[in-house]
Amino acid sequence: MSILQLSFYHFIKIMRLNIEINEKLQNAIKKYANKNNLTIKNFITTAIENEIYKKDIKIVNNFSVGIICGGPSAERGISLNSARSVADHLESENIEIKVFYVDKQLNYYKISRNQLYSNTPSDFDFKLQVDQLLSTPDLISELKNTTIVFPVIHGDYGEDGKLQEFLEKNNIPFVGSGSVACKNSFNKINCTKILDDNGFYHFPAVSFSENKKENHKIIKRFFDL
Repeated sequence: MSILQLSFYHFIKIMRLNIEINEKLQNAIKKYANKNNLTIKNFITTAIENEIYKKDIKIVNNFSVGIICGGPSAERGISLNSARSVADHLESENIEIKVFYVDKQLNYYKISRNQLYSNTPSDFDFKLQVDQLLSTPDLISELKNTTIVFPVIHGDYGEDGKLQEFLEKNNIPFVGSGSVACKNSFNKINCTKILDDNGFYHFPAVSFSENKKENHKIIKRFFDL
């Protein structure tokens, strides 16, 4: 057995791979390794890495991100800006971006990337087409056909756990915190109470209602602490 054969034999044995190497293949490996100044170990390692890389590329080529934007709150404009930013930074030849817009009545529309760049929310709503409206079954099917959902709705529905609960209920993977965490943290005063109950430190907080006479007293007491 040649040094080349011996090295290859021990390398395969160490990796515990059941591979039969015939004489023709051995000669081809030797010729390639000598030509490219490679050790047998480097040759095999590179071949394995290249095969893994090809599989990774295949997975990435099938990767799609479903962006959910809009929503019922006054922060719809900010949500559209967020959606544009996510799309611009993630879209590539290997990653497909699908955009889903939610109007004030919580109707879902599948829109094009170009529509995402309308100037204002009002202008955006005006350009929505009836044939872009999705029924609940169609919406679930569309979202399930994405690799992962990226919610960027600000305020009500997007940050209070309702959207997350819908995605969880339908086993749709998404970016961000789960519905319980969103629900518990959406109202800041409720969130501080939960932190208190669980022994976590937080900065002092106070709440007061609009147009109440005692508000100034509450504020004064807060800053006198």
